[in-house]
Amino acid sequence: MGWDAPQPANAAGAERVFLAAGTDAPAFRDNEVSALGLTPEALERLEGLGFSVISERRIGILVDQVLARLRTPPGIGAEDGLALAQAEAPGVSFDLSHLYRLSQGVQPVPVAYGSELVGFFGASSCPVETRIGLIDTAIARHPALAGASIRSDSFVDRDAETSVIHGTAIASILVGDVPGVLPLVPGAGLFAANVFAYEGDSLRSDVTAIIAALDWMDSQRVKVVNMSLMGPPNALLERGVMAAAQRGQILLAAAGNFGPGAPPAYPAAYGPVIAVAAVDARSRPYPHNNRGRYVEISAPGVDIWGADARGGETFWTGTSFAVPFAVGAVARDVATGRVRNINDAREALAGSAQDLGAPGRDPIFGYGLLRAGDCS
Repeated sequence: MGWDAPQPANAAGAERVFLAAGTDAPAFRDNEVSALGLTPEALERLEGLGFSVISERRIGILVDQVLARLRTPPGIGAEDGLALAQAEAPGVSFDLSHLYRLSQGVQPVPVAYGSELVGFFGASSCPVETRIGLIDTAIARHPALAGASIRSDSFVDRDAETSVIHGTAIASILVGDVPGVLPLVPGAGLFAANVFAYEGDSLRSDVTAIIAALDWMDSQRVKVVNMSLMGPPNALLERGVMAAAQRGQILLAAAGNFGPGAPPAYPAAYGPVIAVAAVDARSRPYPHNNRGRYVEISAPGVDIWGADARGGETFWTGTSFAVPFAVGAVARDVATGRVRNINDAREALAGSAQDLGAPGRDPIFGYGLLRAGDCS
């Protein structure tokens, strides 16, 4: 049986928030490169050429290598600076300081349709006593999260202007007490890493913050990680994702909102990551979904009812909001012992999915619509 709570009175007139991707912001920071494995000797050579350190930290999942942001010499842009750094310090891994964005994108829908569509029934009697990671914006104090177990840390500059909007919504879907719906992972401990800050008028995350957050997740023994963000490929990010996966993290990420003709979105398109696309209440694909062979599973991501950090609740749309449903299904299987690693998770998701679109796995729906297992 489903969740029979009445439709909240404020749902009929609630705002609908779409975080669709655009091309209005740069893909990387000018006058900056990122470095992994920076040694004192290499830094000395680079400083002699005019490079300077913006920030640096050691990353445990990458064997305590130094991850750094470097300002390029005066008058030298990021791409020329990257070539210069690679030539001067060939033993260090360099890439551009790519920027990642949140993956967020009328007829009223029942606020609990998402849980009912994938079979998340009986969630209140199905505690998921495991650790869930959330790499996103910061989280606001909100009544829906008052009873949740949340531990937070920030990986952006202390004086940076940040946001709590997106992270609050995702956290509420995962562990919140939102009127009209049940949390997907009740009883889970949520470890929330803020990796987003404003770059001009745009909210963006850089590769060093994401890698640092993955490293923190490892130190906190987090098993399943929600990454509702997307951007271009980056050599350092790929190494961080690979290392986190090798350490046992099960990473799930938004397939992206760049549109059907767009190239793959990252980190979702990396091999150790489960890419989640969005569907609506009628199991139709969200029009702004990325498509590609990397798409693995589809889940509700259109008009998802969640907390609004500005007050109350609202409907959210985008592949961001599909990821928590897949995270909830994997976390439930981790808690019951049915899933121990990424391979188990992939097998469980594919084996239980309801096929949509072309028979078998396809670039629109992946294996099909997520179907959640029970608690037994």
